[in-house]
Amino acid sequence: MLTTPDLRLRHTRPDELDAVIEQMNDLERRGPYLPSQLASPQQLRKDFADNGWCTEASERLLIVDAQDQVLGMVRHFKSTPYYDAREIGYSLFAAEQRGRGLTTRAVRLLVDYVFNALPLNRLEIRANVANTASMRVAEKLGFRQEGVARGAVFVRGAYVDMAVYALLRQEWVSGRQGH
Repeated sequence: MLTTPDLRLRHTRPDELDAVIEQMNDLERRGPYLPSQLASPQQLRKDFADNGWCTEASERLLIVDAQDQVLGMVRHFKSTPYYDAREIGYSLFAAEQRGRGLTTRAVRLLVDYVFNALPLNRLEIRANVANTASMRVAEKLGFRQEGVARGAVFVRGAYVDMAVYALLRQEWVSGRQGH
């Protein structure tokens, strides 16, 4: 389990699976910046039964508070097969939790975990260019914007541009020593 004084990252438990899937597919909770395509609850349940949402290519972790209340989710996954890299995704389920630095702290835990657990040199974050809060998360953690993928993702009826951020292992190690 990955922890800070006020939050933890942990795997989903079987008894909370249905509630987590419901939150993942709640378009209002998802906010205006993420794709509106729903994930198949049956496929999510099958994947969870097969591997607990943890494979060599990806891992989903819940963000929970000190009382074990589910606040959101972070994940890392191999998005480009030939890269020695992972992409990081994150989402807070409740709008009232946003703007308090929770996502930044959760992603910091995830980055530290991935660089310590996996032989990867690069992590990426892709953020809808209209989502300034998500881009701030990347920047606060030392990710550098490398460009913009134009018209890359279909979100609520329109193609949107995605800012592409990356962080190399050595940049993380060097930056961590300064904190």
